[in-house]
Amino acid sequence: MSEKFKFAKKGIKCPGCPSSDAFFPIVKLNGEIDKETGKCFSCGQFFTSKSNFEKKEYEYDIKPTFNIKPDFLEKLKDKPLVDNFSTELLKRYNDIGFYLKRYNVVCASISGNEIWKNFTGFPKIDYSQKIRSIKCFLYGKDLKTTFYTIKSEGKAEKKVKNINWLHSLKPELYDSNNFQFVDCFFGEHLIFKTEYKYIGVVESEKTAIVSNYFFGKDWIFLATGSKSNINKLQLKGINDKKVILFSDADGLQQWKDYLQKNNNPNFIISDYCEKLKGKDDTADIFLNTNNGF
Repeated sequence: MSEKFKFAKKGIKCPGCPSSDAFFPIVKLNGEIDKETGKCFSCGQFFTSKSNFEKKEYEYDIKPTFNIKPDFLEKLKDKPLVDNFSTELLKRYNDIGFYLKRYNVVCASISGNEIWKNFTGFPKIDYSQKIRSIKCFLYGKDLKTTFYTIKSEGKAEKKVKNINWLHSLKPELYDSNNFQFVDCFFGEHLIFKTEYKYIGVVESEKTAIVSNYFFGKDWIFLATGSKSNINKLQLKGINDKKVILFSDADGLQQWKDYLQKNNNPNFIISDYCEKLKGKDDTADIFLNTNNGF
């Protein structure tokens, strides 16, 4: 890339996805803004105008977004849900299977890998039903993520959660030289394909499914995947929806700060969050009491 891209300060409607203000045009070398050339920070696509490309004002280094083929996921969905996450939930709540299917939860194993057997897979499917990848977790029967230990000479042992991506566990799926991985919110595939009244926003994929079960079919839930990813919420084309945030206990202030900065009256934070302690989230309350708050 001959020049480092400089993006416009204000986003506009993306030419390729429903996001209303996530597309940021490129500022050209002469200071002009080319509204046809830029990057969408919602769908991850980079768009170029034909005229600007022919002028060669930049050498574009553009990689299409990596997606897993739909038939790959369909084969995984045919496998029985024998992972701890699905098994334990189905034992406790007979009708939660609807929500496991709604979010396309799968159980899989990596051939020749002694650790990643019968893991829980949460497909990250975007607004256009494309599968960005599958986020993989190993859960115990207590429905908490298990850990592995990293030992380094001269350093204290470090415990790390068993969380990974399918395209990392199976690198043959992902050609990083020709494609780029762009994450999306878990549950994003429901935004424009499902009837609902409210959108709940949580941090973890597990919490999205458990919360949707308890709140019911008038809701869909999005999982940001991390506390900081809440900053991408306004890029998802839902600014006119009724959106309720359910932060983790240790992310409450950060999400409150986001709401104050974003200043969208349709986005509010649930009073439930004030009841959480430590690192608990909404799912912990539901699972520990069996009937919610």
